[in-house]
Amino acid sequence: MKSFICIIFFILLTTTSHACNINFLSFGSSPLNFPSDTRTKIKKLSNDIIIITTPINVFCNKSDLNGTSVDFLFIKNQLVKIKIMRENFKNNLLLDLAINKYGDFKRTLGLEKNNWRGTQGFETKQEYAAYVSVINNDYRIEIIEIVSKNLSNLMTIYSQFQDNEK
Repeated sequence: MKSFICIIFFILLTTTSHACNINFLSFGSSPLNFPSDTRTKIKKLSNDIIIITTPINVFCNKSDLNGTSVDFLFIKNQLVKIKIMRENFKNNLLLDLAINKYGDFKRTLGLEKNNWRGTQGFETKQEYAAYVSVINNDYRIEIIEIVSKNLSNLMTIYSQFQDNEK
């Protein structure tokens, strides 16, 4: 079973008034199916690994998401992982997206949602997902990573590549 990216983002983004149209790709899709845009960067790491990075604005015209980047990881010409990342914003908008998609979770008491930091994992029938928030005095980052369950075994190829690059 393939999990459609459009479903992931459509549910994530429309539930917080961020309607985006990215119904162009599903897990397992080839990078050749990725729409071309001048803001999109393609990085071929090896014969088996390609990362396509694009600003979220390529398929989403909501200004409060400006500055958010999205990486699409292709292994053996199949989309395996999506990584959404925001740096140095004053809110945790991706936390809201993760909660709307995967459900709320218990956070550290006493911290406002926009100041919450930590890691939370999620699992559905089709995907593994993780939300990460790091906040310190001079830096802030939040990330959502989504990996296809059916293709997660291909992540070992990417891990081996990263190990060899060290």
